[in-house]
Amino acid sequence: MELYCDHHGNRIHLLCSSVMTTKKQAELNADILIWTGADGRRSKVNLDVKVREAVYKEVDKKWYTLHLDEEKLEKCRKILRKCFETGKFMNANNISIFVKRESATARKGQTSRRKYTAEPFTCFLKTPGRFSSSIIIPILIQSNQVQNDMCFVFVDCSSLETFLEPKVCIKSYRNFYTGDPYWDSSTPVTSMLSLPHADLVPLAVSSSEVIYYDKYGEEFDRVFMSDVKLECGPPQVYRNLVYYVDQENSLVQGLNGNRTVLEHFAFVNKMAVCRNVIIMMNLESLIFADAISLLPLEVLLSDKITPSLPNGVDKERVTYFKVIGEKEIVKDTGIKYNLVAIAIDSHLVVVEIPLCEEPEFVEITMCVEVCGLAKDICFISPYCGVLVSVASHSFPRETLHHFDSRGRLQGLLPGLGKGPRSFLPLMLPIKTDGAESDRKAWHIYMRDGHDGILCVILE
Repeated sequence: MELYCDHHGNRIHLLCSSVMTTKKQAELNADILIWTGADGRRSKVNLDVKVREAVYKEVDKKWYTLHLDEEKLEKCRKILRKCFETGKFMNANNISIFVKRESATARKGQTSRRKYTAEPFTCFLKTPGRFSSSIIIPILIQSNQVQNDMCFVFVDCSSLETFLEPKVCIKSYRNFYTGDPYWDSSTPVTSMLSLPHADLVPLAVSSSEVIYYDKYGEEFDRVFMSDVKLECGPPQVYRNLVYYVDQENSLVQGLNGNRTVLEHFAFVNKMAVCRNVIIMMNLESLIFADAISLLPLEVLLSDKITPSLPNGVDKERVTYFKVIGEKEIVKDTGIKYNLVAIAIDSHLVVVEIPLCEEPEFVEITMCVEVCGLAKDICFISPYCGVLVSVASHSFPRETLHHFDSRGRLQGLLPGLGKGPRSFLPLMLPIKTDGAESDRKAWHIYMRDGHDGILCVILE
């Protein structure tokens, strides 16, 4: 499973089993991260070893809280070391209780033949996530091993040297980033959190607060949910800045505990952050603002579209507002843009945003109405347009829509199951009578939602 790929061509893959149970040192090879560099170098990190080392250090710190004398402390550490080397449970309370009982038996002049026994060390790999140039891997360890039963492995993927030194954070969080309101636990395909433009990850998500951590495994910021108007959107991150809409419907920017209320962005009904641009909707219009300078951006309307948004959306009652996809493009002028698709109830809006430090404008290039809620999008090419998967309001089926670059409907494919689609567009030769021809066309592969793979060919 590929977890990371940067613009240099460095890749990180996860070789994993669903459960890792270890008994001997030679068996510690269940879940491994593999680095494949653009220069051909390869290396690996054994997650099981890193987690057990972290648990060993955590348990070893607990002896001082149990008020043991030197003799008992030495026996506890000897048992702990053997558990670590043989891949057994490591629990400070269990070990200290065993040592105290043995000492009491010895004081009575009796000889004990009992040996300390423990079950094999077992842990479960959870859904990984990516933020900026780092990945995070949650690993659940059984609750009777240590007081805190969740390990989060932070891996800095910016270089091979930092990759080989992951940070392991042991916490008691059970509802971590998959608690995002936009994550759907009923989805058959697990959604991996991806925040490529964020330096922080929402490690702990609960009904009371969201706790953000940096790539070093250190707590950086907290957002209390009582301050957030969740129906306007969950807190979101760009770099090390956190954004959310407060109870007064004003935009708030947070940095390491400091909060700035942006009163010039008031009456916000919905909010989303896409790269360095904040997208908001208020009672009057769709607003775009630079995430750093917090200045509003000029909105241009392409002359090739007929906007359906101004008259087609009740801005006071928007219930579905989500960035469903983005793609970086380079125009003939050599300028880079970010194509962003925004679903607003039954409307789909595609916006071009210049990729620069301080953009001054955005341009709406497509605005169409669909029969349902847009869930997924594939940007094919300026000539072929886009494919959009739309969920029905009335029954659990999705319909694939094909729009050209002007927003004109070209075709429909109904009857698809629930997403994600996981689109893969490829330019391949067309087969005629079983043989390949010189003509090529776009082949877009996707999940059909019924445990199968579907291919749509567009010439």
